[in-house]
Amino acid sequence: MSKTCDADSENERTKMMSRQNRITLCLAMLSLALGFAASVAAADSVASAEISEFLADNQHGLRDEEGEHFGWIEIYNRSGSTIHLAGWFLSDTTNDLAKWRFPRVSLLPDKYMVVFASAKNRTNDLAHLHTNFRLDKEGGYLALVGPTTNVVSEFAPAYPRQSTDVSYGRVMGEPALLGSFQRPTPGKPNSIRGPGFAPGVGFSQPSGTFMAPITVRCRAALPPTGSSVTLWTGNCRPLALQFMWPRS
Repeated sequence: MSKTCDADSENERTKMMSRQNRITLCLAMLSLALGFAASVAAADSVASAEISEFLADNQHGLRDEEGEHFGWIEIYNRSGSTIHLAGWFLSDTTNDLAKWRFPRVSLLPDKYMVVFASAKNRTNDLAHLHTNFRLDKEGGYLALVGPTTNVVSEFAPAYPRQSTDVSYGRVMGEPALLGSFQRPTPGKPNSIRGPGFAPGVGFSQPSGTFMAPITVRCRAALPPTGSSVTLWTGNCRPLALQFMWPRS
């Protein structure tokens, strides 16, 4: 009887240890998963912050809190998470990526922040931030830099010479496309139409599924010389067909 009880007790202890080991393993896996998710979220936040627009030569546009005109830099959070910018930097030189440090301020998802490039170096009023440098209208470097001095968004090696009251930045929805904006939009989405943009293209056939060959005619107001039209497939791959204006 004693041997049987000892064996039963040993089996029960073995089962309990097995369950504890499984629980420990599950907790370790959960901790690893949460840590991985946190690192992915942090990486996604870094990749999703960008300098979306800036104005170097501001003569008649946005004024600062003292009514003065200075250049400005717009930061956009295109992620789905709040980005905490404390310890991030803005710089106009590759020799000092930590030139101007953000204070403890956050940028909500799909929101914009405007920082004046006035050289006033102000960080106490979070609604009116000022860098310690000004933007060079003759052209230059500009970067948004992460807390480890990793470049997150930049105009490199240099943005082109800037015109008065004309901003420069990224086309909404196409951050790799850079260009000038005749109508600056500080704190708002960049325009995708108007001066400097080719007119929209219309098609003779509505969208749909076609089982036989069709003829499609493109129509548009006369676009600037050198504009092009490229047809894309549904999986975002360009077709071989592309033509330029003026047609030869």
